[in-house]
Amino acid sequence: MESLTESSVKEKTKLQIERVSIGKSESEKVSGWLGQLQKSLKGYLSLTKSDLLNFLIREHKAELSPKEMSQIRGDHYDPIRHISWIAQELKTALAKNDMTMVATLQEEIKGVELSVISHANDVVVAIENGEVPPPSPLKPKRKRLPKSENVSLSMGAPISASMADLQENILEG
Repeated sequence: MESLTESSVKEKTKLQIERVSIGKSESEKVSGWLGQLQKSLKGYLSLTKSDLLNFLIREHKAELSPKEMSQIRGDHYDPIRHISWIAQELKTALAKNDMTMVATLQEEIKGVELSVISHANDVVVAIENGEVPPPSPLKPKRKRLPKSENVSLSMGAPISASMADLQENILEG
């Protein structure tokens, strides 16, 4: 039979364990930190990645700094989700006839539009400065040949065309 203390310890353990996944670059950084620690501790202390991450989380302030929050928002911001959230809030505000909230949400929509346009402009400037490779140009659509010509192509009939003809077809397409 299990004692009360054993069951409470098991419950606490279940509550304390939570697994998270980290990216490859983050894992490499943690491995680097572990290597740094192992060199300085000369092998008399054994640490795992979990030990190190638990320490870092435990020692971090209880709240994220404004700078951290801004960085996270910048990395994960999705204007479509933002607009969807605003639409839901607008429905609620209209149902409650809260015109002040409706006006506030309308202004927020304008801000979303501006942030998307601003981001697009930043990408264009980066491309112009050579910081981001430009996207590959779309291939022009080929005109479909009439069935009679398709049949002759598939039967291996010889085709002759000059470069000028080919370039003219590309420019027209």
